[in-house]
Amino acid sequence: MAACSGTPDRMVDMLACCLAPLEESCWPEVAWRFSRLTSDGFPVEFGFSGEEDGFRVVCEIAGPECAHSARLDAGLVLIRSLGLTPPDPALVRDLQAAQADGALQWGCWLGLRCKNGDVRVKLYIETPPGSIPLPPALAGSRPHMMGCEPSRGLLERYAVIPDASEARLRHVLRSLPTLSQDILLDAVERLIGLPRRSLLRWPSVGASIAEQPGGSPNVALFLRAEALRDGGRALLPIFARRAAYRSLLDSQPHALSGHGVLTLIPHDDRVEFRTNFSARLAVQSEVLAGRQSGT
Repeated sequence: MAACSGTPDRMVDMLACCLAPLEESCWPEVAWRFSRLTSDGFPVEFGFSGEEDGFRVVCEIAGPECAHSARLDAGLVLIRSLGLTPPDPALVRDLQAAQADGALQWGCWLGLRCKNGDVRVKLYIETPPGSIPLPPALAGSRPHMMGCEPSRGLLERYAVIPDASEARLRHVLRSLPTLSQDILLDAVERLIGLPRRSLLRWPSVGASIAEQPGGSPNVALFLRAEALRDGGRALLPIFARRAAYRSLLDSQPHALSGHGVLTLIPHDDRVEFRTNFSARLAVQSEVLAGRQSGT
């Protein structure tokens, strides 16, 4: 699937290396359906932006036999085997300590992204409640995970907002100009199909704040695709303009409700939309396309 989306060979090869622990799992009967990464248990997720070609991939870093508490270390081994930059050792120790203090549900995932020929790795590390401090804008939210992109020194803290009222969301978005807040919240309102000013809370809303040396914090909101009005069909044309998305899904039309999470990233005068979904959909699409072509 990666090859047909125009992804460079280097990233295709890296993805194959990442999938090797799953293919070699000593529990093959559950290796492709055990994951919490996707709604159907598939251990690989594809992600797309409505503003650029190419795609992102996130996957489990080991088979189901690997303990949640061992997955961060397994991810570090995998990063080094790919020849990519690992996280700062001091940060790793802090995250290991944070995970040691709480019950884990999945441990760690690994993401790959190719942009302008450069392949970047990102670790998604589970952070149990109370294990790490959140930025002030996310105070009162429930920690979910930490994203770490070592090559850029980027740290992204993800949280679930338990009381996603308009006032609460504006607190999360307070680093943005008021106009950018309005544009983003208008987009959320249209997608959910419920007026924000009449609701005490919105369903299924998460947020992240990403920080890196020398840069300003970047904020994003996340919506469960299942919470979108009409399954998010209005957004399909946005993603269908991207070659990578079309190459994987055009033969299997469906609503965004078949996807996992919709990401909304504010810019000065617009909102960038990103979506992700279980790679099982792409596998099914490829099989269907093969049948239609008689191969």
